[in-house]
Amino acid sequence: MHSFWKWLMRANARLIFLSAGIGLYAVIIFWIWKLHAPVQAASFQPSAAQTRRTMPSIGILAMLDDLAQGIPEAPSNFFLAPDPPRPRTPPQPPTPPPQQPAQNMQPQQQQAPGQQKPPPPPKRNIVSIVYRGIFQAPDGRRLALIEDATAGRQAFVSQSNQLHGVTVAGFDQTNVSLIFSDGSTGSMELLKPLNIEGGRIAN
Repeated sequence: MHSFWKWLMRANARLIFLSAGIGLYAVIIFWIWKLHAPVQAASFQPSAAQTRRTMPSIGILAMLDDLAQGIPEAPSNFFLAPDPPRPRTPPQPPTPPPQQPAQNMQPQQQQAPGQQKPPPPPKRNIVSIVYRGIFQAPDGRRLALIEDATAGRQAFVSQSNQLHGVTVAGFDQTNVSLIFSDGSTGSMELLKPLNIEGGRIAN
């Protein structure tokens, strides 16, 4: 081993490197060729004695062959047999309901108008409004604050404005002058609700 190291130290390093590179290159080429080269599998060819040998017949298979040859025709599937023809009967018309005599119909017709209930009265649309006071706008206009108590909202109105069909003719600190839809006049006091129906005072 000591002599090998001495020889290696004295040897040409460049020559050893080139030899190793050539050897590695050759090994790589060899393995690439081996991986891509087609592998021929050994084919098995039976001998003449094996080809002449016949398989022995089994007794059960021979019996089944004999039974199949003895049956002249395969049995048919009775589930697929066509349905026998059914006699067609003409459709019978439905029997009409028995008619009641005219004498029994007359009392019913006479009682029918008496049994009818009167139609319910139409729903009334009554709105309650309340005068809350006067508000002066920054531009100098005077507005009346009127609350719709039914809807739960308030609105500022000026003279000649309409509210639920009622026209505001004028207002002061305590009252609001109103003109109703039928042309009649009236007033609404401060903080006192007034019921309106169809532009008139509700009775």
